[in-house]
Amino acid sequence: MNAVGIICEYNPLHDGHRFHISEARKRSGCDTVICVMSGAFVQRGSPAVQSPCVRAEWALKAGADCVLLLPTVYSLAPADIFASAGIRLLDAAGIVSAFSYGISVPDHALHEKIASVLLSEPDSFSEELKTSLKNGAGYPAAVSHALSGQLGMTDELTAVMQSANDMLAVRYLMQNSCLAHPMLPLPVSRLYGISASSIREALASGLPVSSLPLPSYVQNSLGGTKPFDYGAMLAGQMRKADEALLASLPDTFPGLISQIMKHSATENSAESIIAKSCGKNVTRARVRRILWYAFFGITASFQQQAKEALPYLRVLGVREDRKDILSALQKHASIPVCVSASDLPGDPFAQKCAALDALAFDIQALSLQPGSSGSWFRSPLVTVT
Repeated sequence: MNAVGIICEYNPLHDGHRFHISEARKRSGCDTVICVMSGAFVQRGSPAVQSPCVRAEWALKAGADCVLLLPTVYSLAPADIFASAGIRLLDAAGIVSAFSYGISVPDHALHEKIASVLLSEPDSFSEELKTSLKNGAGYPAAVSHALSGQLGMTDELTAVMQSANDMLAVRYLMQNSCLAHPMLPLPVSRLYGISASSIREALASGLPVSSLPLPSYVQNSLGGTKPFDYGAMLAGQMRKADEALLASLPDTFPGLISQIMKHSATENSAESIIAKSCGKNVTRARVRRILWYAFFGITASFQQQAKEALPYLRVLGVREDRKDILSALQKHASIPVCVSASDLPGDPFAQKCAALDALAFDIQALSLQPGSSGSWFRSPLVTVT
């Protein structure tokens, strides 16, 4: 078996994703497409628009053959951890020879050059980065300036640095180059004008689902959400947070802790806390993730352990005619393959990851119709014909 991998969120899956899956299969020449997909929570720091099981079904209907879970400890994390875990999970599957990813700037060589500089961190780059930060530049701007000293400032470099998707691609390339046997990278240019974030904004504004570039099966299952005030829930959680708790979380530092504690004491919603706590070097997504870290108990030590190990390959779904993939995973994967709760490894790290995934699933279910709390790992394997 020869598979191409895709790291994804499908929040929601749209026509551009279907095009990407098709192109990944075509360009790789592989007979199998395996997706590693975020679970109940996504990288920007919020619950996904639908459950992992529903989104896995979308992926299979869009042309994927198998969908694996990106556990919550990785999906609810900064881009470098998200990307690293996705690549390592594809590698751990043991049957993936290539991986494909979307880019907005069609210059694969530039992405590789940026990845090489960021990975090797030559002295001249590090010194320029320190100088820019010392002079008051925000971190992204400082990195961009330091890179321009290495690669020359071009419109393409600026565009890559300003594109979250392209910088995620750079992170994929960095991690892939660290593998003992790197996979073949296959970039696919994103379809212009289609993005999951713009679709989520359109849905939030009240535009009819039928007017959006979504497959019919996605349109039909996006009506199952109901208003739930996660912001009030998080704000309530933060009212009882103390300095010691925040100091134990990833991505915090004293100044940010002080800001979050100050605004958590007075604001009535998470978005208000986030808006007043972020700044030039601290994004909204970063603060939003920190609030969820506090809610879920994701400590810096837990995240560090996750960076050094992988718990399992949790299979969310597989095409009915491709159940041979399950046998191939069982034979070739370097970490345990889990289809049901009975397959979970008993070591403490895997158990902690599974408990977090289950809780994240239950919390996300508060906004879904019908709610499915308590069914994680008890739901049958998602299959489509």
